[in-house]
Amino acid sequence: GIERHFYNQSHLDFGLMEMRIKILIFNKHISTFSSPCHSTADNFSYTYIFNDYEITGSSPKDDIYKLCLSAVQSLIAENVNKVTIKQPMMAISFFHETALEAKLISNTEECITIEKFKNAAIQCFSQTFEVSKPFRCFDLVYIYALLNHLINVGGNPSITVKNYNIISDISWALGADYLKLPTIENN
Repeated sequence: GIERHFYNQSHLDFGLMEMRIKILIFNKHISTFSSPCHSTADNFSYTYIFNDYEITGSSPKDDIYKLCLSAVQSLIAENVNKVTIKQPMMAISFFHETALEAKLISNTEECITIEKFKNAAIQCFSQTFEVSKPFRCFDLVYIYALLNHLINVGGNPSITVKNYNIISDISWALGADYLKLPTIENN
């Protein structure tokens, strides 16, 4: 048979939805959260796992991309092991959904450079904030920073993003089970 090398790394607790919350800073004196990935003019509510968050942006409009990228890179560096991946890479689930929404791809499977996520994030921050999609720009920054951290091949690395819904369905169940383990072990 043909020998194939396969790298699979799941970062439970560091998926897109979890990172949206991890980036927030709680302001005790006013009982709200602030986000370095939002402009000071951005105020919105967000609900995640039955918790409500009142969020205010903390970055000046001119520096928002740099401040957001720096905050995201710090979180990733502290919590995600760096690996060197030199073979072609495929990303699914929220990578595909985010690339499709940002119009980086036009079909169910396409190879794109990681740099496209960065450029889309910079462009996103220059547009008007949409309350209906409050983490649109953050999502692009997070994917760019995560892939840039994981792929250490130099040049302008690319990945194939693919629509593969079954994995998304499985990852939600695995993530929910993982979060419940401490509760189960204590009972």
